[in-house]
Amino acid sequence: MLTEKKLISIIQKVINPKGKNINLKSSSSNIENWDSLNHLNILENLDNVTKGKAGNIAELAMAMSVKKILKILKSKKLLSK
Repeated sequence: MLTEKKLISIIQKVINPKGKNINLKSSSSNIENWDSLNHLNILENLDNVTKGKAGNIAELAMAMSVKKILKILKSKKLLSK
C-alpha cells in the first residue's frame, strides 16, 4: 500500500526540482517543473504503485498539489499511514 512518504518520493523523482525538496506544501503553482506532462507521469507512477486503482480516480487529474493528491488517495483508502 502507498504511504505519504512513498507518494512524496514518487513526486520528487518525477518532478526532480533543482535544490528543492517536495513536501506537503508543494504544488504546480510553486514547483516550476510540475507541468502537465510531469503531472501525467506522477499519475502513471501512482497507477503502477496502486496496481491500476489510481487510474480509475478521475479527481486525480485535477489534483495539482501534494495535499490534494493525499486527500483523494486517503478518501479512496489507497493510502496508509
